[in-house]
Amino acid sequence: MKTDIPLINIGKQGVTDSLIDELTTQLDKYGRVKVRILRSARAKERKIIAREVCGKTNSLLEELKGYTFLLAKK
Repeated sequence: MKTDIPLINIGKQGVTDSLIDELTTQLDKYGRVKVRILRSARAKERKIIAREVCGKTNSLLEELKGYTFLLAKK
C-alpha cells in the first residue's frame, strides 16, 4: 500500500517564506511531508537545511536520508 505523502522540492531559491507556507499547509493537511533538496540548493549542509525547515514549520524531523528528509506535524 502506497501512502500519499506530498513531495516538496527545495530549489535554488532555498528556504523561502512561500516554501515554508506551502510546507505548513501540507503538514496540516497530510501530517507528513517529504522534502527533497535539489542540487541547486546544496550550498548549505543538508542537516542545516533540514533543521532550519523544522524550526520554521514547527515540525519534527522523522528521517534524513541523502538529500531527502521526512517532516511530521508535532
